[in-house]
Amino acid sequence: YNKMTQIADSIDKDTAQLDFSPYFRGTRLDPDLKAHIQNIDASNLTPEHLTSEIIHGMAEELISYLESSHKEKWKPEFVMGSGNGLRRNAVLRREFAAYFDTQLLLPPNEEEAANGAALNAGVGIGILADWNEAGKILYHI
Repeated sequence: YNKMTQIADSIDKDTAQLDFSPYFRGTRLDPDLKAHIQNIDASNLTPEHLTSEIIHGMAEELISYLESSHKEKWKPEFVMGSGNGLRRNAVLRREFAAYFDTQLLLPPNEEEAANGAALNAGVGIGILADWNEAGKILYHI
């Protein structure tokens, strides 16, 4: 991840002009969708541009999934993220923070799935009032 960040940070994002959709396993809304690259030319067919655009494409896919659950444009106070993709990839974290123009929070511990399962159980049996309360526990807010 460090090398990926270093490579992606080495180019001017505005000059990339590649369009890379990294749907190697489809998307959450369309599991049959395939990956594709557009706008390739001699100036942008480089490891730096491809790496940068893979990360950008990952962010766009996740953001579009988040937006599909909201009927109107929204501006959150902060964004909570989890998983190794965000935890280990500074460029991906910056993409999220920049898109939402806010702070991206990661939980302090790395076992997000186990913590999420426990918090989900807490919400399910009524120990926690709702996911807002669970999120505050997970993110120490």
